Amino acid sequence: MADHNPRTLVLLILLIIYFTSTPETQHTTALFRLNSTEIVAKEYSELSVLNSTHHGDFDPVQEKWLGMPGLRKEDGFEWSLFRGVREKAYQQATYILGDRVRGALGNGLLAEQRPILYKNTTGSIYGDWKRSDIGKEIEHKPVNLSATAPDYYWVNGYDRNMSSSYGGTIEIEFTELDTDRTARNGSVREISAQIEVEDVSGLNAQWTAILHGIHYVNSGHVLLTTTSEKFAGIFALPHMALTNNMFAMAQDLLNDTIHREIQKHSGSLKHRAFIDPNPWSSVPGKVDEEGLSSPHCEYVLYLQQHLVEDQDVEIDYLDFVETELRYPTGAQLKQTPKLVYSMVAFSPDCGFVIESKGAPDTFTASSNHLQGYKKEARILAFRHVVEFLACIFVAQVFFLLRQMKDTSTPSTRHRVSYYSIWIIAMGDAFWSMCLLLFGLVHGSLFYTTFATFFLGFASVLHLSVRFILDIWSVQYTERLRQERQERNSRPVTADIPSQDMQNAEGLPLPGTTVQDTGATPIVLPSDQDVTAEAQVPSNPTTAESADANRQFMYMQFVLSMLVLFILTAFALSWPSIFRNAFLNILNFAYLSFWCPQIHRNVVRNCRKALRWDFIISQSALRLIPISYFYVVKDNVLFSTKDIHMMYVYLLWVWLQIFALLSQEHLGPRFFVPSSWVPPAYDYHPILREDEESMNLPIGSDQVADADVSSLPAKTGGESKEKGKRVYDCTICAQDVEVTIIPTGVSQDSLTTNLLTRRTYMVTPCRHIFHKPCLEGWMRFRLQCPNCREALPPL
Repeated sequence: MADHNPRTLVLLILLIIYFTSTPETQHTTALFRLNSTEIVAKEYSELSVLNSTHHGDFDPVQEKWLGMPGLRKEDGFEWSLFRGVREKAYQQATYILGDRVRGALGNGLLAEQRPILYKNTTGSIYGDWKRSDIGKEIEHKPVNLSATAPDYYWVNGYDRNMSSSYGGTIEIEFTELDTDRTARNGSVREISAQIEVEDVSGLNAQWTAILHGIHYVNSGHVLLTTTSEKFAGIFALPHMALTNNMFAMAQDLLNDTIHREIQKHSGSLKHRAFIDPNPWSSVPGKVDEEGLSSPHCEYVLYLQQHLVEDQDVEIDYLDFVETELRYPTGAQLKQTPKLVYSMVAFSPDCGFVIESKGAPDTFTASSNHLQGYKKEARILAFRHVVEFLACIFVAQVFFLLRQMKDTSTPSTRHRVSYYSIWIIAMGDAFWSMCLLLFGLVHGSLFYTTFATFFLGFASVLHLSVRFILDIWSVQYTERLRQERQERNSRPVTADIPSQDMQNAEGLPLPGTTVQDTGATPIVLPSDQDVTAEAQVPSNPTTAESADANRQFMYMQFVLSMLVLFILTAFALSWPSIFRNAFLNILNFAYLSFWCPQIHRNVVRNCRKALRWDFIISQSALRLIPISYFYVVKDNVLFSTKDIHMMYVYLLWVWLQIFALLSQEHLGPRFFVPSSWVPPAYDYHPILREDEESMNLPIGSDQVADADVSSLPAKTGGESKEKGKRVYDCTICAQDVEVTIIPTGVSQDSLTTNLLTRRTYMVTPCRHIFHKPCLEGWMRFRLQCPNCREALPPL
């Protein structure tokens, strides 16, 4: 059979996914596309409308319309909400800027009156949105898409519809261009933003869009819009401005930027090159949205930047902070102020308005509009988080090495649960894969994330997986030995001539006939070492099969990790209800890593298998990263704060540690009924003075069929105290004083406490030793020091 390499299969699958998801493939799905000449002519026509109009020429209330898609009366857009939306945006600016709002949005302010705001807003903000009261009672009529965009074919239904009354979350990532594309001495700049909106009701899940617009630097006002075949958003953007001065600045800037794009198209047309039909497309990935099968809601966003919260910060110092973040020189900075924005979003074709939660409409601690970081500050925070994870990996490796050194013999590896270490290693590998993916997406953090990924993944492959395979190999050998014992203990069903047949025929059986004499056959090797012969594997291929199984376990671990990572990546696109449920279940399962060890302690009747510093450190080091994303509101991933779920995680881990502590001091089965678990030998039995009990092997559940007097009796010397006897510990050559229960005394009426029995240990072959002596011996050999009889693991 051919030897198939699984790595080749994985690489082939990744290549198939990559080439089937490229934008070039999606471009071929367009149902219809205008030719290049018509695209350029259409753009020139809309640019001429922009240049020939003035502020106030578009006013649907007064029946003033423009000759552009989406701004014509026959298009059927819900422009009746437009005036209310602009008034709401102006109210937000007034609430934030105060008396300076007229100067900031109008003719300008003096230098000393300029509000303390970021000039460059490249960064990310996150917060909650709600359905605005504007237009709630209006019944929106569907748009006639055949009339609005006659050159395209659509199916029924709208994407990006956020008309739900439940609200949701929104994340906006600004990208502001610091180039020569500015106007009026840099008072207005070109800006784009990627928004991710989610509906908490789960009906429309979540979507992502790219919006383009302008940033008014002095006032902190941002105006964004989508642009498509049915809505000329970027060409009509100046008409969405709040004041005449803002209209003029936007018209001046867009006249330059749009004209440059058209010139690029004209040059491409001369060289017969491909022309992007919509450079301002709202679909991520530079894909023509008209190639999609269904239309989507268009949006116009009004955002107003809040003043810097720290009033002690002077405007010159804030400019210095921006310069240092953009071009770091090593200067010491105080905590970088946050980016805070208020938002009003209007969908003219779908007919609804949403806004951010916060003052003055909502006064709650959890509703403070949209908050976030500057891009450079967020990258710095990311770097600190990654470096902290690297320190956690180092601490995990330190305590893991201590545990591996302590669990270095077959006897000690028998006690450790294979699945507990598996879960711990799987969690480390999962964190490492997330770091690698994040480093590939954010190139500025690649070296830091890749170094941490290498540290975490190397510790998993070379330490954790090695520890897992060592544990599995020892326990696998033990399972094979038990299976051989079960097979050998089965009765032989060979056909042997019966004594009745021999007597019936009256003739003796042939000498070669196998006869059952009742004796157990023993085959001695040349050196007469029965123990060595018993240790020889009965199957010569056992070592080869063990190596093959180790390779299989290694591949199983890697594939399980990949499947878990891919499943989690898919879950991130689910509605918030299902995504949060999946992540909570995944974290709960991950933090259950001590449950398999508790179960193994019960089955093996083992009190302690792991070091306490390993248990405490691994529990704490794995709770810290999870607690950061569940407790810290302004975390770098903008994940939802859920302190109640974090309390559940803490309580669950604490209960597992308490169970392990109770098993060590009260017994591994103190909370489990005896009928639920298989019988196990007790190395700390109660010793009685009865003759039968002294003759029977300690720990046996019933009297054997053999004569009691034939069993070996071992007695010890009398102690000075009544009810005590002294035995010799052959390991340390010191006396062992044990408590003997007098004949006729009930076990329940004894005042002997549990700690007295913990000072000695009795083997199944009735030899008595000190507890530390025998435990130290059994860490290396599971044989009685006196008679070399096999001992059950602790």
